[in-house]
Amino acid sequence: MDAKAFKSLLPLVMLCGSPMMGQIPTKSASSQQQFLENNFRDAIYKLEESKTANQRILALSEVAKYAAMNGNMEDAGKYCEEFTMLAAKQSDGSIPWDSIHDIYIARGHVALSKKNMNEAKEMLMRAGNVQGSPRLRTFGPNMGLAKALLEAGEWDAVLEYIDQCRKFWTMGSVQLENWSNSLKRKEIPDFHGNLFY
Repeated sequence: MDAKAFKSLLPLVMLCGSPMMGQIPTKSASSQQQFLENNFRDAIYKLEESKTANQRILALSEVAKYAAMNGNMEDAGKYCEEFTMLAAKQSDGSIPWDSIHDIYIARGHVALSKKNMNEAKEMLMRAGNVQGSPRLRTFGPNMGLAKALLEAGEWDAVLEYIDQCRKFWTMGSVQLENWSNSLKRKEIPDFHGNLFY
């Protein structure tokens, strides 16, 4: 979808409350888990229904991210491997940056689950070093891996990630600044819907 088409859908997306399949959950753990499980199931459906390599690549980035966010690291790792294999065959630059962002987030979660802090931080840096896409420019980065790294005490890495995200999420400059200020006070921000995008 090009930027013009995406902008035409923006009022509907904003009305629904989320760029993803379901509405952003409330703060209750059960609603958040249900949201992630629903999005994982929807992503699996897209993967099963994909007809082309590009469709499969897009679906793999979503299913890998939601598998990791659901704690299914073994499957997340497999989806990341397949994404990487298929993406290596695409030399035309047709893979959207938000898919690349998502796969780095998933790979970071997998690394963190294996206690590989350096790789997890590297994946976070790569996720922040993508170019913009309509989704990233509008809704911003996924902060799930960042939050997990903060909980592990990796304040500097997350501050750097937030700084990297400034180049593509200009609409979220105030939010990024608020998060950055919270981190400088050694407080973990409430990332709201950015934990799920």
